Amino acid sequence: MDLYNVLAFTGIVVCVNAALLDADNVYCPVPWCFCTKHSANCSNNGYNLTFIPALPKSTRKLTFIGNWLPNVTADTFETIKNLSIEELSLQNNSISFISEDAFETLPYLKRLNLGSNKMSVDVLKSSFYGLRNSKLKTLFLPYMDLPDLPVDFFLNLQKCPLYEIQMYFNQFKSLNGLVFRPLRKLRYLHIPNNYIKSVNFTGLEHVEMISLRWNYQETVPNFCNEFNISMLPNLRVLDLGHNVFQKFKQSDFPGRCLPNVRSLSLGENIIRKIEDNTFSDLRKLERLSLTWMRTNYLVFATNAFNITSLEKLYIGNHVNFDQNEENIKLFFQNCPNLKVLDMTKIRLTYLTSHQIYTMFKPLTKLVKLVLQSTALLNLPSNLFQRMPFLENLNLKNCLIHGWQENTFKNVTSLKVLYLDHNKITSINKTSFPSEFLNSFEKLSLKVNPFTCTCDIYWFRQWLKDKTKASKLVGFPNDFNCYSPSEWNGRFLVDYDPSYELCHPISPYVILGISLSVAFVVLVLSIGLLYKYRWHIKYYIYLMRSRKGYQKISGEDDFHYDAFVVYHAKDRIWVISELLPYLENREKFKLCLHDRDFEVGELIVDNIVQKIQISRKIILILSNNFAKSHWCQFETMVAQNRLIEEGGSVLLLVMLEDLKARNISNSLHVLLKSTTFIEWKNDGPGKELFWKRLNACVRA
Repeated sequence: MDLYNVLAFTGIVVCVNAALLDADNVYCPVPWCFCTKHSANCSNNGYNLTFIPALPKSTRKLTFIGNWLPNVTADTFETIKNLSIEELSLQNNSISFISEDAFETLPYLKRLNLGSNKMSVDVLKSSFYGLRNSKLKTLFLPYMDLPDLPVDFFLNLQKCPLYEIQMYFNQFKSLNGLVFRPLRKLRYLHIPNNYIKSVNFTGLEHVEMISLRWNYQETVPNFCNEFNISMLPNLRVLDLGHNVFQKFKQSDFPGRCLPNVRSLSLGENIIRKIEDNTFSDLRKLERLSLTWMRTNYLVFATNAFNITSLEKLYIGNHVNFDQNEENIKLFFQNCPNLKVLDMTKIRLTYLTSHQIYTMFKPLTKLVKLVLQSTALLNLPSNLFQRMPFLENLNLKNCLIHGWQENTFKNVTSLKVLYLDHNKITSINKTSFPSEFLNSFEKLSLKVNPFTCTCDIYWFRQWLKDKTKASKLVGFPNDFNCYSPSEWNGRFLVDYDPSYELCHPISPYVILGISLSVAFVVLVLSIGLLYKYRWHIKYYIYLMRSRKGYQKISGEDDFHYDAFVVYHAKDRIWVISELLPYLENREKFKLCLHDRDFEVGELIVDNIVQKIQISRKIILILSNNFAKSHWCQFETMVAQNRLIEEGGSVLLLVMLEDLKARNISNSLHVLLKSTTFIEWKNDGPGKELFWKRLNACVRA
């Protein structure tokens, strides 16, 4: 269709719409739009929709996105001028011009979105003239490539009850609060995802919430003016996350300059240490977020959280919790009013149960505790009893194998418990107290290596209660058996042993019956037994002599199933992942240099001898391994064994990606000539890894 026909068609449609305006009833203009009782969505028509069609009289919200509307004037809204439009979205319509009087015909407008249209600052500023007497409360100006704004930009909106502005993904390099000074009702200001380096908060004394995430601030801005008077006296929420701050100090957050701040978000910066008392001057601070700092090393000083008013603390980071005994005791001492604590992925592996108990002991008001992926390993038996208000506990992916019987006892407030992705093999009647099992709202035990034997009989029967089972997250699809081998990979719900199978008659009962029968028979048989005692003894001897030693099929001279070569820094993985699976579960016998080398023998002799008496050799490859001379020596010995015997004697496990500079020539040849198994930390990948490794060791 050429341009002439398009214009002709458009003219006809406009005339039809004008005629419809005179009618009592206007129907939804299908197929351009989709209408409900109070809204119309006329989106993604492209060049096929170049005007706003007439809409039903009940329409209050118009979504007009992804069409072709380069010039907006008062005539643009002629078809809806008699409607009480309160919300208008004009995103991505290639708008480059808006006349001063364009919005005059929309006096009821409360919410306006002009995002993803490219126009000059002057055009946009003048377009606000038509809104000067409107009821506009919320204004969205995202994705418009706007540069820094002039101080009179919002002057035409000073009489509007405008309380929220969002201007993310523009080209701002600085924030001048004077731009917003005419907006006396403004309370929420969102300017994330820009290029802001400098900030002046003058003129924002009425604002209650400011978001400056994803900008380029290097130093914390001043919150007081040159006279030490707060420029943000009413600010309650401040988000400075994901900038490029490298250090915070106490003077950055003075209480006199931020007297009413309740929530402070500073995560995803480049901070290496949170100093003592950094936030202690913020007397009303209730929520603090310091999550996911972009650094490999983060330290919290002993009094980093000296904030008695604090109720919510989020410090999830990929770091080790490295504190001495005294620091552990005082770490949460000065924030006893915490109700929510999130320590996701802060590794607590090296803390004893007593140290964990000591650290959390002051937090008696917790309602929600998140310790997900902290490698907690052991749960203190009496910790949660000190938290009478605890309702939500997240212990997901903590390498937990089990816990003591009284761990959750008397924790009567607990409603939601996450224990999924751990090492739990069995749940029995004493795992959880009856009061929890009768009152919980959500329980997650999915993706655990359950042992489908009679040890889990009670849990399997409990699962038959559909009311309770419905509260189990992921049941039944994410509940699988891992052992014994014949049940590996099958659904737990398919394992349903009988009562008789799992509750055989007690040996003591059998013994009692046997003794009773024997007592009755004894009087009759004692004479016969005595008379034929020598015949009986000879018969027993004869039967024993016929039982010979039967050699186990496939038995050879190897003492170990596999010799494991690994670097000392990878020992945690070997101990926590490899040993539990291959030795404890699959019953292979492994040779580890930490455990099985002969004391007093030379290391070289130990290596050669142990490799000779091992059926397989497993190399745990990592960058630490590749840089180790001893590991290289063990690799050479293993290669000699491979050359002599061939076959699949050598197994390679890739624990992490190797850097090219760490790969020696011999290791390079080995990687090229030998298939390796790559370690995966996610559920499906880990399961496939163990299956492949198990098959290789058995081969």
